[in-house]
Amino acid sequence: MSKNYYDLMSGIKADEDFKEKLIVNLQEKQKEKQNQEQKTVKGVLMKMKVRKMAAAAAVSLAVLTCGGAALAALKGSFGVGVSSLQSVGIKLPDNAAEWAEPVESQSIGDEDLKVALESVVCDDGFAILQFKVNVGAEKLKSYKEGLDKDYQVPLCYLSFNDPITKENGYEETRLGGANYNLIVDGEDVWVRGRSEHSIECTGDGEFIVHQMWFLDDSILNGKKEFTLTLGDVVVGLDNDCIPVDGTFEVKLSKESALEQTDSFTPGKNASVKYKKVEKTIEKVSVTPLQDIIVIKSVHKDVDAKDFILTDEDYVGTMLYMAYDKNGNNIACHEMETERKITYKDGSTEILEPGDYAFCQEEFEHAQFETTEVLAVEKTEDNSEILLKVYEKNDHTSAIKHMMECRIDLKQKDVDAKSKDTYIYNPEESVITDEYRELIKQLYGMEVELDG
Repeated sequence: MSKNYYDLMSGIKADEDFKEKLIVNLQEKQKEKQNQEQKTVKGVLMKMKVRKMAAAAAVSLAVLTCGGAALAALKGSFGVGVSSLQSVGIKLPDNAAEWAEPVESQSIGDEDLKVALESVVCDDGFAILQFKVNVGAEKLKSYKEGLDKDYQVPLCYLSFNDPITKENGYEETRLGGANYNLIVDGEDVWVRGRSEHSIECTGDGEFIVHQMWFLDDSILNGKKEFTLTLGDVVVGLDNDCIPVDGTFEVKLSKESALEQTDSFTPGKNASVKYKKVEKTIEKVSVTPLQDIIVIKSVHKDVDAKDFILTDEDYVGTMLYMAYDKNGNNIACHEMETERKITYKDGSTEILEPGDYAFCQEEFEHAQFETTEVLAVEKTEDNSEILLKVYEKNDHTSAIKHMMECRIDLKQKDVDAKSKDTYIYNPEESVITDEYRELIKQLYGMEVELDG
């Protein structure tokens, strides 16, 4: 980890044990981000890493057993019940239960290991599928031999469209439960960065899995109804990678959500220029379950050197914080959906989210574009969002507040303002309360700062 993170510790009022825990937390988050962005498809999220991430994500989740239960009980499990997704900045409102649709007769496997699709939620921009995984008594017994009787066999992941491979005698899926392979209306779609999940143990050998995909028009091409095919189902159970025979065909419709979705395109005050990039709030959608904000970033007249970490025009990682009308921090989940570069000769190259592997090693006067989608928590008074945008310098770890947008959801107006203030800069000994608030959102830890 960068020395700058350790320099941060000197400004924190806490005992050494707390500081050590914070360092470990920062290290793990940094490693996860680096792995997400830099690993190849073959190496992404290997089995041991996914097991670790799944365990960290399994925070308290109140889920009801739904087999044969009434529809009200089934929908109830989608209320606050997907709260474990909050670990990645996704928080659904209490009325999420009203949008859950039951799924009947979608179960695969046998008495040893069964996977059932129980219900779905489809909004304008994302879909959540709820699965129940049951491990049979005999299989559980085989895992517990020689161990404490209270040992809980862990479910590490539930994987789709990612067949098991065998290398050096070790069986695994290529993506280890990341679920970036999706089949939409019979066509293979790669959805890196748009997939999130949560796992909750609800009993010995019983688990509830919520799988969430963000599916905007860049994936659906304007479709209101579509079918997801989920084959090559694999359960990551303890140290094993277990295939389950069968395929799920999931028909989804966002028609109902669209009827209660209000979208608008902001006016001229929705853009801010920073270095060589212009960031624009392109679209805002108020859906029944989330507020969706689309941000377009256009880097104009860029050269190859502008993508070197130490170059003065390099733009680092974007971080986002959202607040309600009363200044309360609310959940905000960011994902990049598109990335492309147009060279001086007019040729265009499409890149993976987070990727800088340009085909041309040397170039000048190009245009580089990214599109990000933010899913923001709805509040009781859902009339306004204050969005703060930060740039993290990937070389020095300094963080600068570079943009602030006040989004009026009632008047359908956006007021974006440029900012140019460090909230954390180790080279100048700058550590602010705003940085503390950002640390709390990103890492879930409270810190006290000197001065």
